[in-house]
Order: sequence, then structure tokens, then C-alpha cells
Amino acid sequence: ILLDEHIRLLGIDPYSIDGYSRECFSHLAVASTVARGGADLAIGSEKMGLQVKNIDFIPLQKERYELVIKKEDMNKPFFKVLMDIINSNNFKMELEGLGGYDLSETGKIVTEL
Repeated sequence: ILLDEHIRLLGIDPYSIDGYSRECFSHLAVASTVARGGADLAIGSEKMGLQVKNIDFIPLQKERYELVIKKEDMNKPFFKVLMDIINSNNFKMELEGLGGYDLSETGKIVTEL
């Protein structure tokens, strides 16, 4: 949907783009397909864009991953353990090792409904 919207705003016929109708099931497969010439462009992660040779990575927008939990479960022991893990230095170092992600909000409760 993200790619479709950008293409629409630019007034480009999507079927004029080589590989437009092709789907891949991982970021690595996406990057490899573009590198091999199987598609003109694709939506994928920055990490794969940096790891696969002969392609360029152009950021379109930031992506967020959210953990959603029922408010009544926030007082349960498993939630405290989970938050301890998420806020630990070891966990954050592992996430940093993935590359390409903004971790500034990691472990913060952003909304309660």
C-alpha cells in the first residue's frame, strides 16, 4: 500500500515498473531481487539495503513496531518481566545490532486506553 500510494502521487503507471506485480517474502529476497535486475524497485529494510551490493536505499518513512497489551494485564508478573527485558541494556544492544531502527521510544509506554 505504501508503494502504491507513492506511485499514485507521482502519477506513474505501476505496471510500467519492472517487477511491480512480483511479491517476495523477506527483506533479503526483496533486496536480492532488485540487485539481480528482477525488479526496478521494492520496499524493504535499510539493513538489507546496506547489506546487498549494487542497490541503493532511499528512506520513504520511519516504521514503528508496537507491543499492544490489555491494560488489566499491565500489573501481571509476566508484563513486568517483559518490560525488564525490553528495557535491559542487553536487549537494546541486540536491537542496535540489527541496524536501521530508531530505538529512542523502545520500552516506553506511549498510550494507555
